[in-house]
Parts: sequence; C-alpha cells; structure tokens
Amino acid sequence: MKKVVAFVIVAMMATPAMANLLQTNITTYAEDSAPLPRTPINLNYDNWTAGSGGNAYIAPYQNGADIVADDINFGVAPGAGWLDSMGMSVVNVNGPSNLTGGTGAIYFWHPDGTPVYDVTNTYNGFTFNLPALNGPAGAAYRISFAAGSLESLGFYLPASFWCGTQWLTTTWSGTAGSVANLGVEIRGPVYIGTSADQMWDVTTNQLFNFGGNPLANMAYKFNTDFTPEPSTLVLLGIGAVALLRRR
Repeated sequence: MKKVVAFVIVAMMATPAMANLLQTNITTYAEDSAPLPRTPINLNYDNWTAGSGGNAYIAPYQNGADIVADDINFGVAPGAGWLDSMGMSVVNVNGPSNLTGGTGAIYFWHPDGTPVYDVTNTYNGFTFNLPALNGPAGAAYRISFAAGSLESLGFYLPASFWCGTQWLTTTWSGTAGSVANLGVEIRGPVYIGTSADQMWDVTTNQLFNFGGNPLANMAYKFNTDFTPEPSTLVLLGIGAVALLRRR
C-alpha cells in the first residue's frame, strides 16, 4: 500500500487546482546547521518546532510524487503577510539505501483550491533543493529555508490557505531509490496557528484524514513580513503592467 498510515477519505475539493511552478531552485539547509541571516518579522504558523511548548513527531506519510497539502491558518494578527521563510520535512519511508538529496516543490492554494499566485499572477509555487543528507530508512529531517530567502519570490499569503509538498527527484547512496520512497512528517499539536484534521491529495483531488490518530497535520512553519522587500516591489510593478496589457 502506498501510504504508510491508514487514511479515511472524507471529501473532494470543489475546485481542482492547477499547479504552476516557479522554476527557481531555492537552496535549503538542515535544521540548526546554519545561522539565520536576520530575524523574521512574524512566526505565523508552527507545527515544526519540537521541544517544550512545541510539538512531537508522530508518524510519516508516504506521498512520493503525489502533491499532498495541509490547511494552514495563521495565528498572529493581522494574519496575512509576505512569505519570508518557512520550514517543512522530508522522510525516507521505505528507502533501500540512504537518502542523500534531491529536489521538490512547494505550492500554495486558497481554501477553495484556487491558486495563490505570486505578484506577477503567474506562479503558485517554487522548486527547491534538499541539502546534503545521509538518511536511512525511517529517517526524518525538518528542513528550513533561510530567513528572508523566499521574500523575493513575491508570495503574499492569506490568513488561511493550503500548502503542498511534492517530490521531484532524489539521490541515494548504494542501491538506487526513487521519489516513491519519500514522505512528509505528521506532527502535532500545532504550536502557533491552527489546522483542521484533514489533508488534501491534490494529485487525486481527495481530502482525507487518519481517523483522528494521528491528526492529519503536516510539519510546516511559516515566517511572514508585512512589508515587501525592494525586489518584490519591482515584481509588483511588473505584475501591474502585465494586468494593464491584458485589459
């Protein structure tokens, strides 16, 4: 069976999502392996940080090449903001050898399944590179994008949205594995913000959960900024010109 934990299909999204990628690979680094260049403005959502007052690792969810998303509800007023940085996870679920790296994609949608586009009204996601890893079967890594590294992409995230992860390529030591051997962490409880007991397999357009054990909440964190940086302001101008031309 493809999925590691049993799940219950609860509904289908009313609006199928059309996924577009921002073809810019963002370099990531593993948790605590590099200093943050600056402090983000707001930690709006946190189901990623472990330890006192945070949350605990519960289970892996094997999504492979499927795009799987979780509903995110920001917990810091005024809620919406420019994407500054974020954290997510990768799990080698059934790999025949150690996971050493690869690429993936992050997507954003509104609660109804329509895309959350960047300021150019073109893309609802971006690609990224995994850092150097050496993860055996069952190993889980929380991966963080450097503070400020995502703001130039120009994503203004609403207070509530879906965020999805997809695996595109992988590298392995020893016997070759594939994206089918990858998954994401299910964690809880949510430390900052809220998330309903549901996830969305965008590839099959189905909402599902695990019958409450565990709660269907993926490991994510989001830092946002209320003021766009200069390069984002340039993109705003380009987007406005493009909209005027369409009219």
